[in-house]
Amino acid sequence: PALPTAMTDCCLCVCLRPSHHTRVVARLYPKGVTGLEPDLQPQSVGKLTTYAERQPKKLPKIAEHLSACAHRDLRRGRHGFVALAVRALSSLVDVCRGELETFEEPVLALIRELLRGEVTSLRVVAAGAVVAVLNAQDEVSDFDKFEPFLPQLLNMIGSPGANSSARSVRIAGLAALLALLQQVEKAALLGNIRRVLPPVLATLRKEGGRRAGGQRERDRG
Repeated sequence: PALPTAMTDCCLCVCLRPSHHTRVVARLYPKGVTGLEPDLQPQSVGKLTTYAERQPKKLPKIAEHLSACAHRDLRRGRHGFVALAVRALSSLVDVCRGELETFEEPVLALIRELLRGEVTSLRVVAAGAVVAVLNAQDEVSDFDKFEPFLPQLLNMIGSPGANSSARSVRIAGLAALLALLQQVEKAALLGNIRRVLPPVLATLRKEGGRRAGGQRERDRG
């Protein structure tokens, strides 16, 4: 027998209603902005992490939804919204580190895409997310899982230029790489030391020389 019209309408309303986790994610995005603004910060991130702590089974869906939003906004050039999503994911990683294995796959996939990209601000934010994920590891990390990040981080460390943007890329890449080296097994570290050490030392010399030069200028003044 056909369902009564009122019941059908009610079922449609329930089916079309956004799920709780998508509503919580939607509150992260500030009103009155286009997503083109740089350095957007997530709003009400505390509500997101509290919900995730209370509903840990929802973490995979939350991470997948946030990652999907970031990929969509990346295609549309809304880099501010992409940075916002990455920062929200980093907060989830930090607060829900005990459940990280259940939702890290979409997080790592998004990080890889941003590190491979050419948007400086997003590469910096993604490198920060690498640090968050590595710091959330309770045990020695499997290097194979993070090895795809290595070429991009080395590329960031070797980024040319003396302006503040280039420096931020180098410093973010160096911070992520050092976090990676602290977490991996010694055997994996030794096997990659010839790839890692030269650009790290070059960057440290470059930044150290720049700071020393700046100090000499201040002393002369």
